[in-house]
Amino acid sequence: MSSSKQILQIGDVHLGLSTNPAPYILDNLRKYIHPVIASKKIDTFIIAGDLFERLLFFNDPHIDAISFWIAEIITLCQRTDTEFIVLEGTPLHDRRQSRAIETIFGLLGYTDGFKYVYGLTIEYNTKLQKYVLYVPDVIRDSAATVLADVKTMMDARGISQVDIAIMHGAFEHQLIADKHTHSVEEYEKIVKDVILINHVHNFSHQGKIVAPGSFDITDHSCTLPVGGVVVELGKRIKVTRVINETPMPFVTYTLTDDNHEFILQAIGKLIEQYQEVSPNIRIQTIINAQAKAFYTHLKKSYPFVKWTIKAIQEAAVMKDIPERHRYVSVEITTDNITSIVGDKLSRNKVEGAQRDRTLALLKGYQHG
Repeated sequence: MSSSKQILQIGDVHLGLSTNPAPYILDNLRKYIHPVIASKKIDTFIIAGDLFERLLFFNDPHIDAISFWIAEIITLCQRTDTEFIVLEGTPLHDRRQSRAIETIFGLLGYTDGFKYVYGLTIEYNTKLQKYVLYVPDVIRDSAATVLADVKTMMDARGISQVDIAIMHGAFEHQLIADKHTHSVEEYEKIVKDVILINHVHNFSHQGKIVAPGSFDITDHSCTLPVGGVVVELGKRIKVTRVINETPMPFVTYTLTDDNHEFILQAIGKLIEQYQEVSPNIRIQTIINAQAKAFYTHLKKSYPFVKWTIKAIQEAAVMKDIPERHRYVSVEITTDNITSIVGDKLSRNKVEGAQRDRTLALLKGYQHG
């Protein structure tokens, strides 16, 4: 019997992104995650939530690629005697779609070695020989309620600690605290070895808490490097990052009055480097006629690039911006979210049946 166990964990894969198509993410999984499992050194492979970005349908252009990959990763884990666990993530993203992995697992004729966890769960994991706590995202009305239920479950089992926590959510040092933010102090008391948590897309490691971050780049807020982690459970806890060396490019350029030529050259080099993908390029600038004209020129010159523009403001020019153009934050509540989304859809020229269907779905989730 080995004296140590190894967990490979990734999360926030977000299959279904428009800015990072599923086939590109799946190819990176094959390049960087499959070889780690194929080494036969991993006891348990965990996807800790947000495998999916949105609700996918059978007519989605990438549904076949996703289904084939699911069959592939199941088969690889079976051949290497690697336990495969998938945790439900944020309700907005996963939508319980990981249950499809359970279905494909059975269709392939396998009966043991896979677990899909969609509720608050404590188990004794015989593969790891550890008590494991699983906490999906937003499963109670608050993090305090989740914690109380965890303690009740531990009392029922006659234990004062679990060895490992696998979570999808956030701690106080990761995001601005709200009612769903977990307490570092409380979880470090009830978890003995390591807390592995996904949801925040940037890597961090504080005390017992290891956040692998997203597997691939998902938006301009992600910081490099991305990938996953291998956690060795022995006399000491050893954390090693698994780096995705070829993430989807998300690049931001700051436009000023005198650097147009420099940005054109930089974008040309970037596109030459990534000839087989459509990079995501954001131009941040003070919005004026000259900046708009340059941005329009870029979009016409490189129509395959996924372009966005971000307005930045200097204190010196704020007084020149009419009050009606200034950004005012609005608190989103269950009472106003439908009207806010409806207005956003209209401004993006989404009308008719598509708009009505989207709002109907939103209302269904509000009252479901």
